[in-house]
Amino acid sequence: MGILIALCILIFGSVCALIINIIWIKFRKNIATLAKIYLALFLLFCIPFAYLFWQYSQLNTMIIPFTRLSANSVSFNFTPIKSGNYSVDLAFFDPAINKKYFACGFSWGKSTEKECHNALIFRRVSGTINTLPFSVHAHYQQVLGDDDLNYGFENHSLKEPALHLIQFFGKANIPVKGRITVAANNAELVSAKAAIVVGPSDDDYMVVFSSFISFIIFSIPFLLTTLFIYLIRIIKRVA
Repeated sequence: MGILIALCILIFGSVCALIINIIWIKFRKNIATLAKIYLALFLLFCIPFAYLFWQYSQLNTMIIPFTRLSANSVSFNFTPIKSGNYSVDLAFFDPAINKKYFACGFSWGKSTEKECHNALIFRRVSGTINTLPFSVHAHYQQVLGDDDLNYGFENHSLKEPALHLIQFFGKANIPVKGRITVAANNAELVSAKAAIVVGPSDDDYMVVFSSFISFIIFSIPFLLTTLFIYLIRIIKRVA
């Protein structure tokens, strides 16, 4: 699906570039000016994306291992450095857990049900963030990609799969109190290297990142036109 969307954006960009090129060549002779305009507009549109990525990088992240737990719970205080949307995720740093997820998420036989029904990654997780309650229970038969429930989307700060628990708006320098409980015992959580990750919302990052990629794909025909124009000028000068 993503490839199809990218292809449609590229085709749309190509049509737009072709129309503008034809109109420009018909009414103006200096195509070097057109190349400068394309390059200037590309750089101009890159500025807001650079700013958004910089803003995102300023939001702090905190990792709380399940070594500070009482039974199967962990409590924490988190103070955002800057105001913004933050998410709370549950991550497992044991590689075997991630392998278990993919084995369970893409198999549909009876053996899968026996092996995966009680797997740690599909236990209920509940708690409160600033008195706001939540409860998440991923299921091995859910389709990969449902970030509200499913384990497996990549936490941008960790570059690791994680279970998205809840999103909240954090105000700069105002502490956030949280308590999270997993339907598992202490030994299971410690063995799986379980940790709570509080940090920038991956939803926001993906919106910016996807928009930037779409912009780059749309710009390819215009950048190729600019490159072609400058190559012609170089060839003429050399000749």
